Parts: sequence; C-alpha cells; structure tokens
Amino acid sequence: MSRYLRNRDQVVVVAKTLWGADNEENSIRSAQRLRDWLEAEPQRKATVFCSAPDEGNANWLDRQIASILRPMEDAGRLTFPTMPHAVTKGAPRLTLLGNGDMEELFDNEDHAAALAGLGEGIIFRCTHAPSDTWAGRNAAKIIEAAKTKTSYLGVLIDRLSIHRFRPGDVRNLEPVFSSLSGQLVRMTIEDPWCGARRHGRESLSKFIAQLQNLDINIGELKVVWNSDNSDDLASLQANDLRDEIERIYQGELILDSKRRHEVRHFHDRVVYFDVDDTGESWRVDVSSGIDNLMSRTKECSIFIERT
Repeated sequence: MSRYLRNRDQVVVVAKTLWGADNEENSIRSAQRLRDWLEAEPQRKATVFCSAPDEGNANWLDRQIASILRPMEDAGRLTFPTMPHAVTKGAPRLTLLGNGDMEELFDNEDHAAALAGLGEGIIFRCTHAPSDTWAGRNAAKIIEAAKTKTSYLGVLIDRLSIHRFRPGDVRNLEPVFSSLSGQLVRMTIEDPWCGARRHGRESLSKFIAQLQNLDINIGELKVVWNSDNSDDLASLQANDLRDEIERIYQGELILDSKRRHEVRHFHDRVVYFDVDDTGESWRVDVSSGIDNLMSRTKECSIFIERT
C-alpha cells in the first residue's frame, strides 16, 4: 500500500464493518503503514466508511490494531463515519486523492472489514478525472461525513488493560494476573495450537503452573484447540495433553479438540476467567498465542477486558 499512498493527501475507504481483522501479518503491517503515512504530513487524513461498530465484536487482532491506530483517531486524522448503503453500493474499496487526480482501487464489492487492511481484497485499480469517480459524484456527502470525529478505537482500548512482552523479557505473569490471587475461577483456554504439538502443550503447562503459583485456584479448566494443526490423531493429541496438564493440575479438566471444518475462523487466542465469588468475568486476548507468551525469545501482547 505504501507506493499507492505516496504523494496522496487523503484516502477514503469503504468497509462493511470496522472489526474483523483475521490475517495478523497483513493487518498489522497495513495499520503501521497507515499510521506512518498519516504521521508524515499534517494535512493527511483517512476516512473509513463502515457500519457503526459494537466493541463487543472486536477480536484479539482488532484490539492489537486499535492500539496502533488509536492516536490517529484521537487526533482526528483517522475517522470512521457511517454512510447509507445506497451511497456506498458499487463504491471502490479505496479512493486516493491528491496529486491532481483520483485513483480508485476496487474489490469484488463484498468489502472487507476496515481493520483487515486498507488493500484487503483489491482486484484492480484505475485513474479517472475526479468528476468520473464515485468520490467525485458523492463529494458533498463524503465531505460532510468526514467531519465526524469518532472515538471507537479509544473506547475499545480504554476498556482494556494492556501488557506487552518483548523478546528477552522474563515471562513474569504476576503484574498481569495478581488480582486473581486467592480467587476460585473457572478457566477456558482457546488457542488453535496449544494442544496440537508437544512444544505447545509444554508451553500451556508452564502457563497453567505460573497461574497456580500466583495462588489462583482453578476449579475447572477447559482447553480448546484445532487438532488439524498436527498430523497426529486428535485422540493421541488429547491423551498427550491430558498427561502434560495433569502433571501440574488436579482439578476438573475438559479437553475439546476441534476440526477446521467445525470452526472455520478459529484464529483467536483467548483465555476466559469466570470468578466464582465475585461473578466477574475476564477475557484475555493473547496476541500470538500461549506458546509465544511463554517464550522469552518471542514478542507477545495481552489485552484484558473485565466485565
């Protein structure tokens, strides 16, 4: 996308929804490039038309991208107004303005989520005189809508506690989970890789052991993973996972392996805590999975939302 944005002052994006990023590498790289482009020149602005979002639908990757782009939304350089479907029907995914013309980049009109990446789904591009473009024909509506200052990313991020581990950092989980010490919890771990292979199972066991060392009383533990991420039979994966966990955990253990056809979009790495005494629930998004969280050589971010 960087070469398309060069020498442009504004970008208009049409997306179906705000949340819904699903390709970690592409989405994060696109967010970083958009942020860098906006920061480089004070007159630059990005307007992203999408339906009004519900932050409850944001996944772990949306949360990570929101933390990258929030400063731009706070500054009014990035905004997410709504636009009637009758206006956006047939619109290009991207319209690039500046340098004396308008360039349109089209997808198949089934627009991807805004945070999936600006160029997600692009099939072809073309340059027209402004009057012949979708943005030119709807200029008044776009200009008026672009005046809307939104705060969707800020609202999402303000609900979260964020902890980051960089390569080389000791994996000390006490600052993250200390407020659960002394509590009886029911815990669910959903990670597509955590039960599929030996290294992932060992990392999961280390994670559970650290939580128990913090005096978190895990009354029930459920583990969900994608058995298609290994060549071993699902039953063999489950047996090995049970053996690994029961070395350090004696509570109720529920193992739930999934197949790819059962859960087509099993990308999130999430840990849920339900606290029995207080009724509080935690959703903990682990950006790169339990394996990276427990590895000192990897980078990982944790996003915690309490309800």
